[in-house]
Amino acid sequence: MSIIFKDIEIERKHKISTLYSDKRDDEILCLFQVVDKCGFTIEQYSKIKKALAYALEQDYGPRDLDRYYVTHPIRVARFMAQAQPHADAVAAALIHNAIEKEILTKAQLTHDYGKWVADAIETLTVDRPAMATKAGRDRYYQNISNAPTEVQCLKIFDKLDNLFILCINPNAEIREEYLRETET
Repeated sequence: MSIIFKDIEIERKHKISTLYSDKRDDEILCLFQVVDKCGFTIEQYSKIKKALAYALEQDYGPRDLDRYYVTHPIRVARFMAQAQPHADAVAAALIHNAIEKEILTKAQLTHDYGKWVADAIETLTVDRPAMATKAGRDRYYQNISNAPTEVQCLKIFDKLDNLFILCINPNAEIREEYLRETET
């Protein structure tokens, strides 16, 4: 496994810059510089490209920050490829919010990307009302702890990439809760 972050401050600044300017192509280039070294089969490589194409097609919302949101799953996919070169996990990283944002159902994910990807994304999908209770949070994280290591890593990299920009969230309660949940 290679070092994912040589300098955390540089990575944080890079993440912030992806929110406010079109760095999509730069992120894609970085992703494939890593993916190309993983030794994936043609079929695995095709699945990753298919997931990337799908991620790039999505409308992530009306806010200014949503315009470049796609760089987030691309970055998470790069982290996954560096840490756990598992093609299904890289593909799942690219579309990890598909169920939560109601872009795809589990059945569609299974059909288009396979059972492993669909199960991983289902496990990672947050049930917002349930997360308001301790029992709901415990159940969510217990499911992740029972999932394959790659799914656990995907959750960690998703959280980490979000932590880089937590400071721009205007709601202090949300920031504090996110930090508490991450630390726990």
